Amino acid sequence: MNSNIKWKIDNDFNLLKENLVTRNYKVEIFENSDELIEYFKNNIKKEKVIGVGGSTTLSEIGLIENMIDSGYNVLNRNKAGLSREEKHKLQRAALTSDVFICSVNAISIDGQIINIDHTGNRVSAILYGPREVYLIIGYNKVCWSLDEAMNRARLFAAPLNAKRSEEKYSPPCLKHGQCVRCNSNKSICSVTSIMETCSEKGRIKVLLVKESLGF
Repeated sequence: MNSNIKWKIDNDFNLLKENLVTRNYKVEIFENSDELIEYFKNNIKKEKVIGVGGSTTLSEIGLIENMIDSGYNVLNRNKAGLSREEKHKLQRAALTSDVFICSVNAISIDGQIINIDHTGNRVSAILYGPREVYLIIGYNKVCWSLDEAMNRARLFAAPLNAKRSEEKYSPPCLKHGQCVRCNSNKSICSVTSIMETCSEKGRIKVLLVKESLGF
C-alpha cells in the first residue's frame, strides 16, 4: 500500500474508532484480513454457535471456510446444496446464536452504521439476539457524513448486492444498473437501518480492516 494512503487510512480509522467508542462499541483495528482471522481464532471459543450474515466481505477473506476447517460450529447459510427452507432455518437459528458475524453497507466517520437488507435477518441479528456481534468493515466503506453513507448503501452497495443475487431476484436496478428507488415487490431493499449507538456497551465489536473489502 502506498505510504501516503496508509497514513490517511490510519488517521481516519483512529478518528472513527474514537467516535465509535463514545457510542458504546468496542473497536479493533487490523492491518489486514490475516490478522483479523487470527483475532477470531484467539477470541471465540469453538463450542460457541456462530451465525453469519450474507456478506461479500466474509467471502473475500475466506473467514467462514477457515473457521469451519478449524473446527468451529458455524451455521453456514452458504453451504452448497441447501434448499430455500434449509437456508431460512439457519438464518432463523442465527438470531439466537452465541456469536454473529457480518459486515455493513456503510459507516459515517462519526460512527453511524448503515445497512440495507432484503428480509431483515442480518439487521435483526445485529440489533438483538446474539450475545456477541462482530462487524467487519474495510476502509472503502467509511464515508464522511450520514448522507454520504446512506447514498453509498443505496446507490452503490444495493445494486451490486442485487447483481450478486440475480439468480434469485430481479429488482429494477438490475435492468438500469443503478438504484431507481423502486417500490417493486422484487426489491431487495426492504429494510434500512441506521445504528446510532450500541445499546449494551461492548456487545457489538467493530473490526476495522485496512483493506478494501466487499461493496
